[in-house]
Amino acid sequence: MSQFITVSIEINERLDLVWEKFTRADHIVNWYFASPSWHAPSANVDFVDGGMFSIRMEAWDKSFGFDYKGKFQRITPMKSIQYILEDQREVLTSFTEYESAVKITQTFESEDANDLELQKQGWQATLESFKRYVETDFLIFESHIDIHASQEVIWDSITQLEKYQMWTKAFSENAIFHGQWRQGETLDFITPNRGGTRVLVDALIPNNSIHLVHTAVITPDNQSDSTSPSAKPWVNTIENYELINKDNIVTFVAHIECHRSFYDFMKSSWDKALVDLKSYNESQV
Repeated sequence: MSQFITVSIEINERLDLVWEKFTRADHIVNWYFASPSWHAPSANVDFVDGGMFSIRMEAWDKSFGFDYKGKFQRITPMKSIQYILEDQREVLTSFTEYESAVKITQTFESEDANDLELQKQGWQATLESFKRYVETDFLIFESHIDIHASQEVIWDSITQLEKYQMWTKAFSENAIFHGQWRQGETLDFITPNRGGTRVLVDALIPNNSIHLVHTAVITPDNQSDSTSPSAKPWVNTIENYELINKDNIVTFVAHIECHRSFYDFMKSSWDKALVDLKSYNESQV
């Protein structure tokens, strides 16, 4: 028998911005997931009474995914959203404004497949993901390019050091990496005597996709630093690579989430690096 469960969170931002980022599809895709190993690649929202919504939710390693669908029943601007899910469960989200924060409260009807506490944790984690998105200084961008080469050839250019060095000079003239390209492993990307970054290979499908989470800065003397004021903004940077094959052309997509202080460098470097990746791989065909 279903029960109603309530979760809540306080967001340190103006109500109008909280409302916008909670309800618009172009924002929803950036936060609607309960774990960093998941994402929301697409969202369609008709945000009116009686309107429908559909949010695609997938694991980064593509092991599982589903469409989260429902219908808006009653929207009271800046105050509450009531909707019913595809399986007829009801959800009410309310927004309460305080002097310097907004409290979001969600009450949802439980489903029968999972433990009640597990459901509560999942909904709470999604609200926490929203809070990070609203309050963070992280920005998101995508760079992509079409390459006339096979997925296997491009994959080798990413994961084999001597080939990796042929297209990554936009990041560093002498960039190298240490470690194994395997899910659950760590990799150090460094420039000798200058330091670099350590990443967790959070998800990986050979010749298809890679999901990396930056966990620390590597100092010039080869020490790991995740707590200093200069390192903290870099930690939790996310890089996701996808190789999409269509009609014998592979589109390489780099989805990046980084602190705003690194945005210009990362965006310009990725745009340049992908041109070099295309040139190098097409010269090998």
